[in-house]
Amino acid sequence: MPDDGFGAARFLDLVRLARPTAHEVRGACSTMAIHLELTRSALGTVPDGALRDQLARHLDVLERERERLLAATQAFLALVATPGAPAEPVDVAALVHETIAALRPLAIERRVRLDLTGTSVPVEVTAPRERLRQQLLDLLLPALERAAEGAELSVRVAARGDAVAVTMDAAPALTIPRRGSS
Repeated sequence: MPDDGFGAARFLDLVRLARPTAHEVRGACSTMAIHLELTRSALGTVPDGALRDQLARHLDVLERERERLLAATQAFLALVATPGAPAEPVDVAALVHETIAALRPLAIERRVRLDLTGTSVPVEVTAPRERLRQQLLDLLLPALERAAEGAELSVRVAARGDAVAVTMDAAPALTIPRRGSS
């Protein structure tokens, strides 16, 4: 943790914000790999010659750059990972409320209403708190960024047997086991 006046808390905030971006980059790298492979297959229909050779070289460059970007992203994610973070009792509803509060400035800027609905009682799990917070950011931030101006996004927390489900209008569910790591 840097202590050069930047502040450990600020550093952690930046890591929390950058981590979802790194996951998005990793996802984009996977998409690029698929499209590079499709393009290589289509290249087989181009007659032999200078054009085909030139296109093949361009694809090779794109593949090397994709691999370089993926390696840098994976190195970043390994650097900021929280391996072995201790599991602790976490009130998911309260953590969702805190996460929504942290995203409120972005919601206001985008003129999007972001609310927690469905529970007013604690819904506890035993999980690494910071990892769970990151999973919530990974769920909420992309939906908020894609929401149209004036949209209303409702986040719901509900106990479902041995797990707690966090759902959102425009996002898939996050299911957290009541006991164990997330």
